[in-house]
Amino acid sequence: MRDQNSERTFSLGATEFSVARQLTYELSNVAQDELKEIGWTADTKQFLKHLMYSVPRELEEPKQVQLTVCETDNHTATELNAKRQSAERIDPEAQIIRTIPESIVNIWIESLRIAWQHLGPLEGRYRTGYNEREIENALAAVEIMAH
Repeated sequence: MRDQNSERTFSLGATEFSVARQLTYELSNVAQDELKEIGWTADTKQFLKHLMYSVPRELEEPKQVQLTVCETDNHTATELNAKRQSAERIDPEAQIIRTIPESIVNIWIESLRIAWQHLGPLEGRYRTGYNEREIENALAAVEIMAH
């Protein structure tokens, strides 16, 4: 049995995170009823929006985004991420670390897969700028966070 207070940390490469960010943005084009079926709420949307905007858009390899999944609420995680973002502005070489609440991570993972299914390879390439292989690789990297 897994310790309920444990943290799990995962690293996503710059491309993997950028793909996940683009798919997250595409969720606005997915029927909200379908997302609600997996537990999507306005709070989930707001948290993910803040998370995506908190990571620099100019992210390039070999830079990575370290994601820590833990038992915390959205508000606390958002505040922690904002503090880290401020520190990164002071030191651009600092490691990018973000926290995701346990309650959101599986919803995010499932919603990314839904967005990809809705887009398909051609529309996915057009809307995200990434090819099918890059998108599948990014989804596989993100799905490792599931429990």
